[in-house]
Amino acid sequence: MTGGEIVACHPRCWGRRQTLTDLDHAATGVVTHQEVHRQTVRQTQLAASSGPMVEVEQRELGSYD
Repeated sequence: MTGGEIVACHPRCWGRRQTLTDLDHAATGVVTHQEVHRQTVRQTQLAASSGPMVEVEQRELGSYD
């Protein structure tokens, strides 16, 4: 308890070297990961479709002959 308020209530695990995962938390983590991935892909696609991000000098093709 913190300040008289219960912040967690769960059975105690007495095993050693175990990782316990709440299935609801794991499912939420998967959904969050997928959404972040989708946002990253969208941002990458927008950046690629909007043209170059750095302005560069453009020459006439005849200057290369």
